[in-house]
Amino acid sequence: MKKTHLLLLIVWLSIPLARAQSTFTPLQLSKKIFSTDSFPDLHKHITGEYNGHPNGHDDINPRMKTSFELLSQNLNTAVVAIQLSDSSGVGVDTYLHFKKDTIWKAQAFRALAMTGMIQAGYEQLKALTPTQVDSVVKIPAKSEAEGRMFKSKKEYQYLLNNAQLTLSSDKQLIAHFIKNKVQFEKLKNELVSKGIMRSTGGIKSLKNGKALREKVEALLLHDVRPDDNGDSDITNLNFKIGGILDNTVGYLYVPDAKYEPKMSPHNFIMIRKLAPCWYIYKTT
Repeated sequence: MKKTHLLLLIVWLSIPLARAQSTFTPLQLSKKIFSTDSFPDLHKHITGEYNGHPNGHDDINPRMKTSFELLSQNLNTAVVAIQLSDSSGVGVDTYLHFKKDTIWKAQAFRALAMTGMIQAGYEQLKALTPTQVDSVVKIPAKSEAEGRMFKSKKEYQYLLNNAQLTLSSDKQLIAHFIKNKVQFEKLKNELVSKGIMRSTGGIKSLKNGKALREKVEALLLHDVRPDDNGDSDITNLNFKIGGILDNTVGYLYVPDAKYEPKMSPHNFIMIRKLAPCWYIYKTT
């Protein structure tokens, strides 16, 4: 009888251990999902719209390199950045969003969407020879209604560089901000400190937007605009690089941390802090 009781006690004690061993952190779970090895328990760790694809065993070329970084984790949600790249280093930044049930479960897989048109435009611009660029610039003004890709060599170079930055990796986007941080700060100060912001009917917008265009384009940005945070006295600024519709990438200036946007599968799919009050973002 004592041996039976002892055996039951061992089995009972082993149950929590087995459960603990099957519980993964979001970072561990991301590596499991995107491993080239089979993950038989994958179905236990998915929820919402994520149906287990893409994953490393079935969908990713085994020659692709993967790197993982935990961007955010609280009691209920987490986001892990997964960079997928080939042997030449060309790749894409993706984001796996998690939700905590009794265990962590992947609920959505995201990346900057609708980049095909931007990529095509970039390739078209990049393929132009200097002679072809000159030809476009020389098109008579009366042909404006027919549409010109650009009106000057300066505009051509801006469009090319802006498209390239929009398609850049997170590391390249971070490097761009660090390299130009002084210029970002100067532009921000001009927008905020010198009262260039205005409010009409409760809607914030920029004063003298045209006068700022050259400074905006010098940073390869598409535009800068107020980002409503629900507080009339504190203004977040959205330094948008580019994107299609709601699928955008850029930088945020957030003077008060309590107004920092939160990541979710349905809006800000990625946010990284770059410096005090400064963030990089992607939306969908």
